[in-house]
Order: sequence, then structure tokens, then C-alpha cells
Amino acid sequence: MRSFILISFFLGAVSLSAQTTGSLEGVVQEKSTGEPLVGVSVCIYPVQGQELLSFAISQANGKFKIKIPATGDSLRIELSYMGFKKELYRIGLPFVKNLTVEMIPETYVLREVRIKAPEMSLSGDTVRYNLSAYMQIHDRSIGDVLRQLPGISVSTGGQIRYQGELISHLYIENKELMGKGYGIAVKNLSAEAFATVEVLENHQPVKMLQNREFSPQAAVNLKLKSAYKSVWMFTADAAIGVWPALWSARLMGAQFAQNWQSMHLYKSNNMGESLALELFSFGRAPGVYLMNSTEEQLFSPANTASPVTQSRSLFNHSHLLATNHLTTVGKNVELRVKANYLYNREESDRSIITAYYLPDASVVRFNEIYHNETKTDQLGLELTLKANAKTYFWEDKIEINGAWNSMQSFLERNFFLHQYFNIPNVQLSNNLSWMKQMGTRVLKFGSEISYRQLPQSLSVSEDNDSDPAVQHIILYDLQASATTEVQQRIGKWNLMFNAGINFGKQNLNSHLTRLNIATTAPLFNDISALTLKPYIEPGLQFNLRRNINITCKLSLGYYHAHIKDDITHTSRFSDQWYVNNSLLINWAISSAWELRGAYRRQTIYDGITQMHTGYIMRNYRHFDIGLVGLPYQLRNDYSLSLTYRDVSGLVAHLRGGYVSGFKNYLTHRELTGFYMFSQLYKARAPSDYLFVASGISKRFADLRLSVGLSLGCNIFFTELVQQNISTHYQNRSWNVSPRIAWSFTTNSKIEYDVMLNSNQLFTKGSIQNPKPLLQWQHNAKTTIAFSSRLYAQLNIEYYANETSPGLFTEGIFGDIGLSLNCKKVKFHLDLKNIFNQDHYTLTSYSDLSSAVYSWKLRPREFVIGASWSF
Repeated sequence: MRSFILISFFLGAVSLSAQTTGSLEGVVQEKSTGEPLVGVSVCIYPVQGQELLSFAISQANGKFKIKIPATGDSLRIELSYMGFKKELYRIGLPFVKNLTVEMIPETYVLREVRIKAPEMSLSGDTVRYNLSAYMQIHDRSIGDVLRQLPGISVSTGGQIRYQGELISHLYIENKELMGKGYGIAVKNLSAEAFATVEVLENHQPVKMLQNREFSPQAAVNLKLKSAYKSVWMFTADAAIGVWPALWSARLMGAQFAQNWQSMHLYKSNNMGESLALELFSFGRAPGVYLMNSTEEQLFSPANTASPVTQSRSLFNHSHLLATNHLTTVGKNVELRVKANYLYNREESDRSIITAYYLPDASVVRFNEIYHNETKTDQLGLELTLKANAKTYFWEDKIEINGAWNSMQSFLERNFFLHQYFNIPNVQLSNNLSWMKQMGTRVLKFGSEISYRQLPQSLSVSEDNDSDPAVQHIILYDLQASATTEVQQRIGKWNLMFNAGINFGKQNLNSHLTRLNIATTAPLFNDISALTLKPYIEPGLQFNLRRNINITCKLSLGYYHAHIKDDITHTSRFSDQWYVNNSLLINWAISSAWELRGAYRRQTIYDGITQMHTGYIMRNYRHFDIGLVGLPYQLRNDYSLSLTYRDVSGLVAHLRGGYVSGFKNYLTHRELTGFYMFSQLYKARAPSDYLFVASGISKRFADLRLSVGLSLGCNIFFTELVQQNISTHYQNRSWNVSPRIAWSFTTNSKIEYDVMLNSNQLFTKGSIQNPKPLLQWQHNAKTTIAFSSRLYAQLNIEYYANETSPGLFTEGIFGDIGLSLNCKKVKFHLDLKNIFNQDHYTLTSYSDLSSAVYSWKLRPREFVIGASWSF
């Protein structure tokens, strides 16, 4: 109907243009103030009748110009504008040429109507969720509500994924208060304060690069309710319990104003809630260049996390203090200050039965029982100054991070053994990005400098020996880079040329004393590496038919490394040319469907910890030697994804990928007694990796029903030299996870999900292939609201794990809670692990070995607590 009216207006205007007697000009303004009115409709009709003869709209200055049709000697002019009284004029021959109209505001009394906002809406690349449709009485944090939104998942630490992919940014009222460490906000901000969640698909955070550089990642923007804007929000929690004495506490204050945002938190507990997860940094800040760096783990303590709900297996004493502040200067400049301190003590008891499958078809098993005590003091500081405008971008971020960690492990085998790990880590970094738009050209400059120091040690003593074996390691690592880029826009084409240089200086010193092992390799290391990598990278990006975006880049670089070994008094020089390239194609098939394909070839040079030529004791029975030569990976990454979403609440994704050259050096492993010696060698056939992941969820609004299904498959292809015999093998795993949630009343809900996992070791050679192992997990959660204030929750979890082919261990866990909301105060009673399960067992494959893990769990607990929001 609207199209028909517009066509009629257009045809009428064409007809009138040939039969006019001139034009009428005028201005429209408010009578009381004299302010011009924009958007006023000016219509000309016959004196008698409703046939529209001519039409115009007033401009920003209130002026309008309308053609006068040659129809009779008298006409009627009507001026209308929402909120103002309609003005009527009658003009006759000779027609006037100028008209001044003063309009009078008018108040309209409307009948009461109820407007129900849709649960989910789409607008271009923005998906909006109305939280009132998803929020329920038991939801406390914004993370609790985000988990219920179609297409969104939230991890235990607050990490957000959309359509299976990590988001790039989390905004609150369009501002990034938390940076990449947004887990604190997700887990602690009250769900009641928020009205809408926006998913910004293909989000480009740099304003001047919008509609110029395509970004494949999505961001999330949280929108507050009006009552919670520019006011301080406080939450205070306290709880106590028995076994033998439990406690938790939280005090949080936050304010989100127009020009500044602030959030401050103190949190403490010994109830199994890991506060360290909330400090994780999920990715990196936007910039023109990010260095390729891998995390180096110098020691390998047996500290594997339990796959059951963390609060069931973690024995902790934790304190967290965090402050975050963001100030906006003008429209474009932001200053962000972050600081946090974590004090954490953890204890764990676990047993591990490790089986090594040897080429002669024999199996060697080790049975170990661990009691671990971990101590952490962690400090983090961040200062970021950012200017983000349409014509320029500037960001400088300074970070200081320190972790003073230690762990002692008491181990029982045929003897009693004590391991003590001292593993501090201190890092300082500065990241600078600058961009400027000059007409159709963009100039970029970026630099990054990072320094870290790891003075670590491991001591091992047997049967309380007063003279332990000690491994001392100290790693110094300095990395610096600078890059500059020029972009030229030509129509739909964006030409890019980037040039840069990376510099690295590393030193690794290790000293192993008082250990009598039969080896010809030294037990010392004093190795340094100086690396230099200049490169150029031309690129091209263009849009095809507005819905297809193609980005391709070609990188040509030169890598120089000088490796000096002061133990063997040798020096090695490595000089290599390399070529990297990438291709990204994004096709918005329709408003609902999107197809994305990517290819990337990368040459990744590993750090100095892969190059040491003397043994390093990783733990009491594992000893490693690095690669003689320059360790690097030549990777080819292929990926394809298809996503779908619509306003009915149907969200789906299918992703697949293949990585060729995942690792192009192999491990040579030799088992001697209970010692394991490993050394790296260049591989004849690089390792490969294949994955497929899919998910679909559907929300039936009228039924208050949500259903979903997730599928995944991973295959890792590689080679291992064991006892001087090479074996090609595959680690395979797949999972299926259906789920359903039904709100049978406004605040009463049933949730049920199932997870089936399978992992398998498949070999080519003389080793007998172990059968696949299955893991079942059933979770059922029921919330029953007796009133708008009183509700109860029951949570049942059932696990069935195949610890060996045909042999299953089972576990059933239950929790029950009762909550009462009294305006600003909420009271709760909780009984956890009502069946008093004391351990959990799981078997998994890793390379040519399997491990049966058994964790000690927290006993039955009774907790009473209260939460006050004001």
C-alpha cells in the first residue's frame, strides 16, 4: 500500500509539472519561539475535494517551495506537523508568492495502549534481544540472561561466544569499560539493570575504517534501563555455611553515566568459585599489528582441571579486588584505568593412571596419587588512552602484569615424593596504534614493545630427602615491532600496503643439580637468540554487489636469527625468506543467511624454549630437549562457515576447518624406567588438524520454549617417535549435545540438556588400537516459583564415564535451593551435593597414551546467605 501511494505521488508530480502557474515559497516556524520547523508537510488541494495537487516538505531552516497547479482560481493549502495544530489557508488569483506560517503546539490525549516489544529483532548487521522476554526470577547476573539468548553462549569465566565464535568487544552503553577482561562485568553486574542486548555483527571498532575494512567478528553492546543510567548501583552479598566452615562475600559498586563509567569490586569465597577466571583477557585490543607470540610453559605440573562443575572439585581460599574506570573527553576521546589484585589458595587431590602404548604392542602404566597446594598472588594494571573519530584513530595502552605463583605437590607411588614449583611471571608492555584519514587515503602506524621475565624453579625430593634435585630456569624475553600502512580508496576498491619490522631478544638459562640420570646430553642451558623480521604486505579489499566482501593479502618477509649456545660454545645463523598470504570472502546471501570462507598461509617462528640443547626437568619424571635448528610452523588454514538468524528466534551455524602443518616438528620419546625423555626433531610429515562444529537453537515465544542442538568433531593427525620407532596416529573426538528449556509459568522453568562425548586413539602400525571411550552427562534443572518473591531450584547432574572399554563409572549430583526476594534484599538457602559424591573419574586419550583421572570432590554443604541491592 505504501509503495502504491508513493508511486501515485510521483506520477501526480510528473503530471503537475507540466501544468503549473508558478511556485509558492514560504517558511514555517513555531509561533511562541520563532524557531524554524523541519519536516512540516505542505499540501495543496482544490477548495472542494481531497485530490492532492502538489506536495512539499519544509527543510532544516523551515523554508519550503511548492509548485502551484493551474486548476481553477482558488486553492486550499494545509500544513501539518506532529504535535502542532494543523494550519489551513485559502489562496486565489493572483496567487501569492511568499507565505509565512506560524504553527501552534497542540497536546493530544491518546487512549491507553499496550505495546509488546518483540523478543528478537534485526536491523542490518545488528541483532537486538529484549531481555524482559528472557529474564526470570532466578537470574542474578547479566551472564545468567545472556546464556538464554539464541545464538549466545557464556563460559564459566564469563567469556561470550556468538554463533560459536568469540566476540571481539563487550560494550556497556556503547563504551568499552572492561577492555578484553570483561568477565568481571558479565558475572557480577545485575541482570535487572539491563533492558536490551545488541549483537553487532561484523563489527569494526575503528570508526574511520567502517565501510572500508571488513571485520569478521561480532561485538555485544549492553543497554541499560532508564532508571539505572547515571546512578550508582551497589550490591552486597554475604553467605556462610557448614563443612567445616564456609563463607563468601561480595561488595560491588558501578555507575554508567554519559561521560564516564566506573565499576569497583571486592569478592571473596572458599566455596569453590574460581575468581581467577574472571581476570582472563579474552583476546587483544584493536590495532594495526599484533605480534605472533606463544605462551611458554616452563614446567608441567599435574594440575589438570576436573570436567565436572568447578564448584564441586575446587578447594579454595580466594580474594579479588578490582577497579575499572572510563572517562570520556568530548565525543571521541576515552581514558581507561584498570587495576586488580588476586590472592588465591587452592588444594586438590587426584590420582592419575597413565598408560603408554608402545610399538611392541605392550602397555606400560604408571599409578600416581597427588595432593597439590597452589598459592597465587597476581597483580594487573592497565592504562589506555584512545581517540576514535571519523577521520583519525589513536590508542596507547600500557600494561603491567605480575604473577607470583608457587605450587607444592605431594606424590605417592612406590615411594613418597615432594615437588615444589616456584613459577613467577612479570610482564610489561606498551601498544600504540595511530591512524589518519586524508581524503580517500588512510595512513596507519603501530608499535608494540613487550618485556617479560620468568625466574622459575622446581625442586624434587624423595622420602623427605633434605638435599633435593633442583631445576632453576630464568627466561628473559624482549619483543618489539613497528609497522606502517597506507590505504587508498578507489570506488569500491581499498588498496593496502603495509611494511614493518619485528625484533626479538631472548635468553634462557637453566641449571639442574643433584640428579643422577643416564644421559649423554648436558643438564645445563645457556642459550640466547636474536631475531629480526622485516616484511612488506600489500593487500586488496573490495565489495561486490554490496553484499560480497573480499579481502586478500600477500606478505613477503625475511627472517634472520642468531642463536648462541654458551654451553657448547656454538653459534647458529638462520636466514629464511617466507611468503604468507590470506583470503577472506564474506557473502551476505540475504538478511538472514551469511556465508564466509577463509584461507591463510602462515610461517610462525617459535620461541627459545623450543631450541634448548640441554635437558630441562618439566616435572619429577619428564625431561625435554629442544630442536637443533630453527623451530617454525608452516601452516595452511582453511575454514568455511554458514550462519542463519531470523526474528522468530531461529539461530544456526555450521563451521568447519582444516589446518595443514599444525606442527612441523615431532617428538622423539624414550621411556626408561619411570623417566620419560623427549626431544624435538624436524618432521617428515607435518601434523594436521580437522574440525567441524555446528549448532542450532530455536525459541518458540508463544510456548515459552527453547530447543537447541550442538554437534562437533575434531581429528588431530600427527606422528610420534617412541622407543626409536615412528608411529602415525590420530586423536579423534566428537560430541552431541541436545537441550531444551520450557517456562511453564512466568517464572517457573525446566531445563534439560545431554552431552555425549567420545574420544579415540587410532594408530597406523603395530600398536593395537584402543576402543573409543564414551562420556555421558545429563543435566536437569527446575525452577518453581511459588509467588513473585519465593522460588525453589533443583539441579540434578548425572555422569557416566567409560574408564575402559565396557567399564563405566557413574556419578549423580544434586543441589537444592530456596530463595526469597524482599524488595532490595534476597535471601537464599542452599544444600549442595545432596548425594555426597566424593570423587569423579574420567579417561581420555592424548597422543599415544591414555590417562584415567580421579578427582576428589567437595562433600555435602549447607549454605545460607543474603544479597542486598541498592
